[in-house]
Amino acid sequence: MGTSAVFSIFCDSINFNKDKMEFTYYGRQRIERRSNILMRELVTAGQLKRVPRTENNPHGLLIINWRTLLNKDIEQKSKSNF
Repeated sequence: MGTSAVFSIFCDSINFNKDKMEFTYYGRQRIERRSNILMRELVTAGQLKRVPRTENNPHGLLIINWRTLLNKDIEQKSKSNF
């Protein structure tokens, strides 16, 4: 980014299939810039792979085949600058 911005992610729900170790994440992304605030709808999907546990990966899981299915604007508000 050429300018400073604050990014936040808010989870709405996660659909997880334990047998296939696949997930779909549903949420919203908030991007706050100097002049406006943008809300985006975010849907991603992927799979979890079991890997050996380490100090840096105590859960022993790795996200693979991760992809963004939807990332579209849903609302934009202008900020008042004084």
